[in-house]
Amino acid sequence: MKKFLTLLFLSLLLAIVVSADAVIAPSITASGTSLRISDNANSADLRFKMTVSLPLPDNMEIIEEGTLLVPLDINGEKEPTLDTANVVRKARSSDRFYSYEDCYYEFTSVFENISVDYYSMPFTVRGYIIYTVDGIEKTIYSNTVIYDIYSLAQKILASETESEDNKVFAKKIIDSFKRYLQAEKNDGLLTITAPVENNKVYPYNNDIKRYLRAGEKLKSQNNIDISLYPSAYQYGPKTSDEAWFDSALPVSIKWKNEYQNVESFTVAYATKPDFSDALFAYAKGSESEVSVYNLYRATFYYVKVIANMKDGTHRTATSTFQIGDMGPRVIHLDGASNARDLGGYMTKSGKRTLQGLVYRSGQLDDMYGQHDTELTVFGKYTASKVLGIKVDFDFRKMTDPSPIPDATCIHVPVSGYALGSESGREDIRKAFSVLSNINNYPIVFHCQGGADRTGTISYLFNALLGVSELDIVRDYEFTSFSVYYY
Repeated sequence: MKKFLTLLFLSLLLAIVVSADAVIAPSITASGTSLRISDNANSADLRFKMTVSLPLPDNMEIIEEGTLLVPLDINGEKEPTLDTANVVRKARSSDRFYSYEDCYYEFTSVFENISVDYYSMPFTVRGYIIYTVDGIEKTIYSNTVIYDIYSLAQKILASETESEDNKVFAKKIIDSFKRYLQAEKNDGLLTITAPVENNKVYPYNNDIKRYLRAGEKLKSQNNIDISLYPSAYQYGPKTSDEAWFDSALPVSIKWKNEYQNVESFTVAYATKPDFSDALFAYAKGSESEVSVYNLYRATFYYVKVIANMKDGTHRTATSTFQIGDMGPRVIHLDGASNARDLGGYMTKSGKRTLQGLVYRSGQLDDMYGQHDTELTVFGKYTASKVLGIKVDFDFRKMTDPSPIPDATCIHVPVSGYALGSESGREDIRKAFSVLSNINNYPIVFHCQGGADRTGTISYLFNALLGVSELDIVRDYEFTSFSVYYY
C-alpha cells in the first residue's frame, strides 16, 4: 500500500510536462472549514481544508504545507506570511486527499483549543506550500479568507446543507459564547472610564464639529434660509497635505483595571441590552483602551469590558453612552475614503431613515492608477462582514469584479451633473432602478472620488425620502473633509 501511494504521488508530479522555460507554480485555494468544540465547551478546534492544483514538473518537490491563522489587525493592510511567525498560529497539514484524475490534492490543518475569549475575534487564514525547483526553495500562499468562530457557528446553524453533527457543535459554541458574554462578576477592580456613562458622543474632529454646529444653529430658527449656511470648505483643510484621508474618528472606550494576571480584554458594544447584536474589540492585558468605528448616529449603546484572566475566569464592567444626532454617520473603510451611511436622518413625516442599508464612498480600488486607494484586508472585512454589503454599485466608465468579498458588482455609468440632458436623466433612472430593488441591500455606490456623481445620486436619494434640505446639503458638502476634494 505504501509503495502504491508513493508511485501515485510520483505519477502526479510527472503528470504534466512543463518546459524548462515555462515552469508553472502550483496554486492553493481555501476550500472549506469546519468546527469542533471541546468537552468543556470553553474552547474549539478550527479545521481548514486547502485545495492545491498540481501543475508540477518533475524538478519540483514539496517541502512543507500548512495554514496560518492570524488575528485581524485594525491596520490589516498586510497579508499573513511565514515571516510574521511571531504573531501567527501555524498548523502543518494532517489529512491529505489526492485526485490523480483531476490533478489536485487537498490537505487539512487543525488549530486546537481556541479559547471562548476569542470566538468573536476575526482571523485571517492563509494556506502555504514550501517547495523547491531545481534546488531553489520557494513559497506560495493561498487567497486570504477571514473567519470568526462565532459568526461561522451562526452560519452553520442557519445552513440547510450542513450535517446535524456540525450543527450540534455550532449550537454549543453559540451557547458557550453567550454564557461568556453574560458573565457579570466584578469585585469593583474594573471600571469603564470613557465615554462617561450616558454621555453623548460626537465622533468628529473639532473643525467638523464647528461646521456641523453652524447648521444646528440654523435648525433652531424658523424658515431656514439654506443660503446662509457656510460652506464646509471654510472649516476644512486648505491643502492636500492638511486633508484627512478619512474623516471618520473612532470612539475611544477606556477602562481602569486593578486586577492582576489579566491575559487580555474583550470589549463588547451593542444597541441591545442583552448584547445580542454586539460587535467586539480586543486589547492585551497590559492595555486599557480600544477604538471603535462606524457607530450608528443618534443611537444608545451598551458597553461591556471583560477581563480574561490567566486562570480562565472572567471579570466584567458595564456602561452606556449615546452617539449624537448631528452630521452623517461617517464610515471607516480601511483603504478607501469619503465613505458614509445615507441613513439616520429625520424626515418630514417625523420618522428616521434606516441606517446600515445604503452607503456612499469613493472608489474601492485604484482602477485608473491615479490615487493610492485599495481596500485593505481589514477594509474588505469591514465591508463584507461588519457592514454586510451585498452589492458594489459602480458609476465609473469601467468596471471590475468587486474587491468586497462575495459582493456583486453592478455597473451603471453616471455623469457628474446629469440632470441637464436627456441621456443624463436616463442614467439616473437606471441608477434608481438598482436602488429600488430591496434585494440589492445593503449596497454601497461610488464613482472615483465619491463627490460629484455619487453626491448627485445621494442628494436625490435622501430628497425622495423627505430628509431636510439642510441635512442633504451637509451630507453633500461633507466631501470637503475628504482628501479626494483635492
